[in-house]
Amino acid sequence: MRLTCREIYAFLDEFLDGHLDPMTRVAFGAHLVLCSKCRKYLATYRATIQAAGDAELTDDPKDVPAPEELIQAILSVRRADPAQVAE
Repeated sequence: MRLTCREIYAFLDEFLDGHLDPMTRVAFGAHLVLCSKCRKYLATYRATIQAAGDAELTDDPKDVPAPEELIQAILSVRRADPAQVAE
């Protein structure tokens, strides 16, 4: 069994999740050995998944205090023209 680059892209999620059947997994690996473009694509795909996962682990915005400059800027606008803030 030989896989094309297009088939490699279609199987990426199953490959990374370990859900490929043994025959497809071997063909997938063989293709990666021969195709530098697919190896690079797989590397960027993994990096993207990692970055997305890391982003989910960041602090919850409600737990991060607002910068003091922002607070003061909002307060100064409210003091300058309270009617404009209500609009």
